[in-house]
Amino acid sequence: MDNLNRNDTENHTTAENLMENQPEQEQQTEYPAGNALSPEKQSSNPVQLEKNMEQSRVTAELPVDEVAFLAGGTDKLREVLSILDERDRYKADMNSLIAEGKKVDGEIKQLRSKLESDINTAVKNGMIEAVAPEDKVLAEENAKLKEVRQQREKAKNKGIRDRIEYETKDLSEENREYKRSVKRGLKENGLPAFCDSNAFFIMYCSQTAVEWVIRLAVFFAAFFVFPAVVLLIADPWWLWKLIWWVVIDVIMLAIYMTIYLISKDRDAGILDEVREIRDKITENEKKIRKISSDIKKDPDESSYNLGEYDDEIKNIEAAVEEASLKKSGKLKEFEEFTKQTIIDRLNSEYMPEISEKQRILEEKTDVYDRLNQKFIELNQTIEDKYERYLTKQFSNRQKLQRMIELIETGQAVNIGQARELINR
Repeated sequence: MDNLNRNDTENHTTAENLMENQPEQEQQTEYPAGNALSPEKQSSNPVQLEKNMEQSRVTAELPVDEVAFLAGGTDKLREVLSILDERDRYKADMNSLIAEGKKVDGEIKQLRSKLESDINTAVKNGMIEAVAPEDKVLAEENAKLKEVRQQREKAKNKGIRDRIEYETKDLSEENREYKRSVKRGLKENGLPAFCDSNAFFIMYCSQTAVEWVIRLAVFFAAFFVFPAVVLLIADPWWLWKLIWWVVIDVIMLAIYMTIYLISKDRDAGILDEVREIRDKITENEKKIRKISSDIKKDPDESSYNLGEYDDEIKNIEAAVEEASLKKSGKLKEFEEFTKQTIIDRLNSEYMPEISEKQRILEEKTDVYDRLNQKFIELNQTIEDKYERYLTKQFSNRQKLQRMIELIETGQAVNIGQARELINR
C-alpha cells in the first residue's frame, strides 16, 4: 500500500507539472495524457488507475522540453502545420524554379543549335558563292575534256581495228576460203551442213581425249540422267517406270542413229578432209588472236593519228589547272578572312538573346540556391524542434490534423494523449 500511495502521489505531481502550460480554465477540466477519467472515476477504477500511474512514471522519465511539448494543445500543432506549410511553399517554389530553369536552358540550347546550323549554312553558301566562277569554268572544261578523251578513245579503237584487219587480212581471207571449201565438199558428198560443227565432230568423229570425255558425258546424261529426272517427276508405277525408261533410251538411241545414218554413214572420206581444214582454220584463228592481242598491248599510238586530240586535251587540261589554282586561292582567302566575318555577324545577331537568357537562368539558379538553403534550414528546424518529439510518423498534415480534431472534440487533452489514441 505504501508503494501504491507513493505512485499515486507521483502521478498527481506529474499531472500538475504538465498542466502548468495550459490555460487556467483548461486545468480545471482536463487531465494528464493517457488519463481519460476524472479523479473520482479513477479512484473507482483500479485497473485504469494502474495504467495512469504507469503512464505517469514514463512521462516523469522524459526530458523536460519533450514533456512540455507533449503537454501542448492545438496551438502547438497548428504551429507545426504552419511551418510544414512554409516548407511546402519553399519546395513548390523550388520545383517551379527547376521547371522554369529547364525551359530557359532548353531555349538556350535551341538558340545555340540554330546559331551553329546557320553558321554552317552561311559558310557553305559563302564558299560556294566565292568560287562560283571557277566552278563553272571547271565544270565546262571537264565536260569538254571528257568528250575529247572519248573521241580520242574511239579514234584509237578504230585505228586498232583497222590495223588488226590489215595485219590479219591474209589469214582471215584464207579462213574464208577454207570455209567455202568445206561447205562445197559437204554439199558435193550429200552431207548436211551440221557436219561442219564442233558438236558433230565430238559425237561422231571423236579423236582427242577431251572430245571422248565430252562424248561419254553426253551419252550418260542422255541415257541415264534425263530418263531418271523425267520419271522422278512423273513418278509412275514401278513397272511402268522400267518400261518408260527403256522407251526413252530407245528414242535417244534412235535419234543418235538417225543422225549417224544421214551423216557419218554416208562419209566417203570427206569428213577427214573437213577435219584437216577445220584444224587449219583453228590454227589461223589462234594466229589472228595473237596478232590482235599484240596490237592492243602495243604502247606506240603514233600510227593512229591522235595528235589533234592530244593537243586539244593539253589545252583543256591547262585551262582546268588554271581554274583550279584560282579556286584554291579564293578558298584560302575565304578561310582566312570571309569565314570569320560571317561567323562574327551571326554571333552578333544571336548572342544578345542567348546572353539575356543565360542571365535569366543564372538569376533563377541564385534564387533556387537561396530557397534551397532556407529549405534545408527549415527542415533542420522541423527535425530538431518537432520531429524529435512527434517522430516522422506524426510529422505530416494528416496526423497533425487528426490530433487537432481529437483535442478539439475532447477525446484528448494534449498532444501526448492524442498521439497515444492514434497509436492504438
